[in-house]
Amino acid sequence: MRSINQLDELDLQTANTVSLLGEWDGSNSIPYSLQEQVSNEIYSSLKYLVDTQGYTTFLSGVARGFELFAAEAVLKLKTEGCKVQLILILNYADYELVGYDKEETRRYDFVLKNSTYQFYIKSQRCIDVDYNKYKNYYLVSNCSVLVYYGSRNAFHIKPFINEGTSVIKISTTINNKVSSSGFSPSLSEAVR
Repeated sequence: MRSINQLDELDLQTANTVSLLGEWDGSNSIPYSLQEQVSNEIYSSLKYLVDTQGYTTFLSGVARGFELFAAEAVLKLKTEGCKVQLILILNYADYELVGYDKEETRRYDFVLKNSTYQFYIKSQRCIDVDYNKYKNYYLVSNCSVLVYYGSRNAFHIKPFINEGTSVIKISTTINNKVSSSGFSPSLSEAVR
């Protein structure tokens, strides 16, 4: 049974945790023509982490675009029999979806319903809290692997990544190709 709790109640083993994060500037929408290709690349990357590295815990803020696709990929792995859990890090209870179309809202509700746990930054909305910044900082600093989508080179998140955390970056190119690459801020080796 899924539980809903305050974020400070989450006791997490970061060594076994993968965070799923789209670009922080809100441009993590995936062009429609590339959505299936990006979705497949996300799934392949997560399947690799589960099958060969033994990762079982996935954190997501479920923002539009990449984070929603990545959360769906975790749930797909779960339906295929992988022993994974999806933990959602959400802004606050009764969060209003802004800018989501009807299909995105349906997908978001499905992810919410089928997640293992939901944790909220605050129990209710506060005007003076930058929820996305706090949520993204939490995702980046509480994992051993970060799967990141963005066009930039992740320079804005590197200071928050823990020593030894590996990063898989999934991006789209100008000529509409999807690629993934890895880097580790403290090691020369990538996850794959």
